[in-house]
Amino acid sequence: MNLQFDRERIKALRERLGFTQQQLADGIGVTQPSVAQWETGRSQPTGAAVLESLIRLEGEMEKEAAV
Repeated sequence: MNLQFDRERIKALRERLGFTQQQLADGIGVTQPSVAQWETGRSQPTGAAVLESLIRLEGEMEKEAAV
């Protein structure tokens, strides 16, 4: 399990979900500017809850893709 989320990975996950930055932010309990900063590489997601949420969402997308 990769706990590192670079900007491309975060944006790709959000786009696969069909979410806006605001929708992703709401879903994982952060602000839209945080998501924007992650996607531009200005900062990295931190905190166990945020990382767990991103991992969970990514896992759900992988399961759906496998079906």
